[in-house]
Amino acid sequence: MSNNNQPKSIGFTLGIITAILIAGTGAAWWAFQSLTSSPTRSPNLETVNPSPIPEKPKVVQKPQSNLIQSQAKVYWLSPKSDHLDFVATSVSVQKSANKDQVLQTALEQLLSQTPNVPASTAIPMGTQLLSLKVNSQGVYLNLSATFTQGGGSESMAGRLGQILYTASSLDPNTPVWISVEGKPLETLGGEGLMIDQPITRQWFKENFEM
Repeated sequence: MSNNNQPKSIGFTLGIITAILIAGTGAAWWAFQSLTSSPTRSPNLETVNPSPIPEKPKVVQKPQSNLIQSQAKVYWLSPKSDHLDFVATSVSVQKSANKDQVLQTALEQLLSQTPNVPASTAIPMGTQLLSLKVNSQGVYLNLSATFTQGGGSESMAGRLGQILYTASSLDPNTPVWISVEGKPLETLGGEGLMIDQPITRQWFKENFEM
């Protein structure tokens, strides 16, 4: 009896295994189909643009100038006159400048710059201001030797007037003492233009046609 039932048990067992395999295969197939047939969703990401940070307004700082327009003037020769005459231009100096510094700035501009107005100069190029002193007696100038070189009597009178009027521009009545290389100026030029020290604007007008 036992031998006759053995083939049936084996067949029954195989049937169960086959059913399990078929069921497993079906479940696997269904799962695969579910995965492959379901549309892939991209996450709904919303792009958020950050609000721009307002820029701080730029503060434009105006350059603060320490220069002021002084009462000193630089005197040039006027080209519009048939006689000796002058044209004055303003001088800018530091706010803290004293009288000596103001006059020094004016004279250095006279000796080193060209006029920014229709005018000319009779002072030889290369003339230097060696020293300047202002006291109760007047203005004392010491010029380099170049000041006395070249030119006729009209040129000599013109350059002398330019120096005198510029040096006395803060006070028209100020006497001016002029030295060249440390020696008082007594004559000017080859024609021997006599210089009475100190010189003033009044003296210049009396001796030269204005």
